[in-house]
Amino acid sequence: MFYFQYDIHDVVHTYAMVSEFSSPDPTIARETFGVLLACLHRGDLSRKIVDAKEIVSAVGMVPLPTTAEERARDPTGALYAERYFVVEKPGLEVAMLGGVEEEDEEEEDNE
Repeated sequence: MFYFQYDIHDVVHTYAMVSEFSSPDPTIARETFGVLLACLHRGDLSRKIVDAKEIVSAVGMVPLPTTAEERARDPTGALYAERYFVVEKPGLEVAMLGGVEEEDEEEEDNE
């Protein structure tokens, strides 16, 4: 959700406030071959503070629209109101796969 810093005995610590979600719905994950990971938001009480150094990756959680079948089954939408899906944007882990780009020696010789 957000990062913040806190000074404890003249040492600055960086923390993050995060929200926890359920494990992915196994039926949806199986039917989509793991492409769609749908989770339930556990509410405002599921927020917690973690040391920013513990964060391995970050994902976006986007509300998952209901299907026509789900709307027919639950016209109020209450059953699916807290359902979100995982959106991953490649970040540092992908950048590291590329390695270090070196300049071409031939270009340097021609200049």
